[in-house]
Amino acid sequence: MRWLPVITFCLGATLAWPGESQACSLVAIPHRVGAPVDPVPRAVFEARVVEVRDIDFQVTSSIITQGQEATAELIRPFHGPYRIGERFKERYATSGCGKSLAPSARVVVYQYDDRSEFRFSMAIWDESEKPGGPFAEIAYVDAPARLAKDGSLDGVRIRGSVTEQEAGQLFAQARANSRDGCEVIAAEHYAQVGCGSAYEGADVRTKVIFERDGKRWIEVLRYVVPEAIPAGASAGSTS
Repeated sequence: MRWLPVITFCLGATLAWPGESQACSLVAIPHRVGAPVDPVPRAVFEARVVEVRDIDFQVTSSIITQGQEATAELIRPFHGPYRIGERFKERYATSGCGKSLAPSARVVVYQYDDRSEFRFSMAIWDESEKPGGPFAEIAYVDAPARLAKDGSLDGVRIRGSVTEQEAGQLFAQARANSRDGCEVIAAEHYAQVGCGSAYEGADVRTKVIFERDGKRWIEVLRYVVPEAIPAGASAGSTS
């Protein structure tokens, strides 16, 4: 178990993944290596805030407080059907210890099912900073893909900080049904075996994500896209 410093919003807080930061009070939370990703979000992506306006935020039927409505534009997809350039909104309280965003801030956005709202779970002000967590780490691997030479991985692409031997072990652990259209990607803390195509190429059809624990990899997520719907087709997108 390792301890991670995380800055969380006090209102409607969602604990960040390792490396993420949010606005309000600094706390340290324990992260148990190998803990399953639960619940599994439908979509996770990085966006840039393009507009913020002040609003009256309705907390309950009888309580109204100061708030904001922020609009953000997707700049880097991590997981799910949405594409670069789509825009999304969130309304939230700003009074007390609530969120406070401004144009140009980068945010990581979560959606947990196709009918739920989009949650701007963190803000990044340093342009050189990369968000953490399994989806972000894997998406930020920008190394060129290389074809495996091992016969057991024939046709499988490999990217990132992983040897062909490790890739073979990950592929075996993932128990993929086919090697066609599969790729093994590895980052500092996480690796993914992804196969197939979904959402018109916006994401893979199946993915198994592992977390590094010393010299071994522990499965933390096994995901299959539940239905074939067009990319970006969901309530909440403003594009």
